[in-house]
Amino acid sequence: MATSEGLTFQELMLEELMLEELTPQALWEGLRHDWLVELNSAGTCGTRTSPEIWRKEVERRRDRLKHIASHIANHIANHIANPVANNHVANGKITSAAPLLLIADPLPTSFLASFLAALLAGWNVAIANPRWGVQEWQSVSALIAPDLVWGADLPRSLVSDKASKASELAANVALTLPKSPAILIPTGGSSGQIKFVCHLWSSLTASVNGFRQYFGPDGEAINTFCVLPLHHVSGLMQILRTWYSNGQTIIAPPNILKSLELLSVNDALPSFFSSSAALSFISLVPTQLSEILKTSQSAWLRQFRSVLLGGAPPWQTLLDQASEAQVPLCLSYGMTETAAMVTVSSGKPLPHVAIQIVENGQPLPPGQVGQIVVRSPAVAWGYCGAPAFSSNTFYTDDLGYLSTDGTLHITGRASTKIISGGENIFPAEVEAAIWRTGQVKDVCVLGLPHPHWGEAVIAVYVPADSGVCAESLRQAIAQTRSNNADVKAPMLSRYKHPKRWVSTTALPRNAQGKLNRHQLLVHLLANGLAPALEADERAPLDLCKHGESMPLLAPFQVSRQLSQHK
Repeated sequence: MATSEGLTFQELMLEELMLEELTPQALWEGLRHDWLVELNSAGTCGTRTSPEIWRKEVERRRDRLKHIASHIANHIANHIANPVANNHVANGKITSAAPLLLIADPLPTSFLASFLAALLAGWNVAIANPRWGVQEWQSVSALIAPDLVWGADLPRSLVSDKASKASELAANVALTLPKSPAILIPTGGSSGQIKFVCHLWSSLTASVNGFRQYFGPDGEAINTFCVLPLHHVSGLMQILRTWYSNGQTIIAPPNILKSLELLSVNDALPSFFSSSAALSFISLVPTQLSEILKTSQSAWLRQFRSVLLGGAPPWQTLLDQASEAQVPLCLSYGMTETAAMVTVSSGKPLPHVAIQIVENGQPLPPGQVGQIVVRSPAVAWGYCGAPAFSSNTFYTDDLGYLSTDGTLHITGRASTKIISGGENIFPAEVEAAIWRTGQVKDVCVLGLPHPHWGEAVIAVYVPADSGVCAESLRQAIAQTRSNNADVKAPMLSRYKHPKRWVSTTALPRNAQGKLNRHQLLVHLLANGLAPALEADERAPLDLCKHGESMPLLAPFQVSRQLSQHK
């Protein structure tokens, strides 16, 4: 979308921010310092690859990819009139300017070497979780036909029979991209429904520059202590920030957070915390932060410039505990489609982002709840197999409002909204009230089909101790609180109270702490908990016995309900 000056939104943002445009090759030339250390589960330096050895390995993989690409190009040239077994030719037309490498490597150092080598060789890259199950790989196989796969052993179906499906994929999945390299980052997948978000190098680096301008406007290097998976945008963007700023990276397994007293960061990278020219960060999901705060090692977090918290909404008691422990917490909001962070703790957009609230496509004034829309040069090109996003704009599935000073307040997700008796109920609000009782370790609020109300509110909770039950929770959220000396209000409006309470030992969350509402609904319905009644399911619900491959139920009202929570 052009502005009055004839510039696109992306060009305008780049001009205003004076974003540094580093090509992969230029970035590569700057990676000559000791930037990477990999810790083992004991907290000591498990792998320390010298810059020289790492560069040689990247160059070896880059040259290998260039050699393979040359063979692919010759093959296409020789058979251009006849579609062949790769994803570049469909009905006689080249649909992708570069071959596609799929990386599914569980070893961080090897993963990063392959990733950078592919960018240097001009390949498109698809990133995969090496621990995906059969259902996830089937989704991947239906979306892309990679020319080469590096990493873990994958299902044969992903790379076999490519000749029979490649032209169809190229024609229908539309891997045509405006330029290469493209980086395909997975999103979803917890129930097997994988989508690939197609980022370009320019969108990822725009996110990096916005982060740097906010946190390190004086050009400080960004150091990161990474405990999140590199196949996830929250892990990958940490690495790009250090690459772009000539910072340092420590990669550690997530279980290291349970034994922080063993960490020897100063031995691994002596300048990680001490350098005055660098800022250190760690990114956590709420469950990880909760585990650290339970130990006596929470002071370790105070060494960081900021502890970035995201991936799932944090509960208020967790925020209170972090504040009491003086953790330099920074709440982050973002998603794969926006190359991670777009706002920070106060809800203030980062410098490269513009936030708008709309309803039916029309902007809403401050204070009114609507759909959150993100405009930024960091917005992805689109989804693999779907039309491109327009004008660097992404319409999220989240609801919120802007205050008069432009800060964003998130109220929930449109897809999880419950309509009961004609009233709109947002699970996040009900969950917050239940968290405030102090009686639960975890909680999820859903809407289940109900013959009278349309949908009924159901709360699935992990009790904090054996004395917690549905009745104690009912009483707790029904208690009144004083807003001032004369006015008392209930903690939660009566119509928002759960009609049913289900106790369980754990809720299904992924590695980033995101709750899998779809899987939870499947289990609830399979256990006969619909329609919801005024009753307490006192027997703990086993959410693990069926696994993620359990088939969906057939009735229309159930299918509709499941589709809202995917």
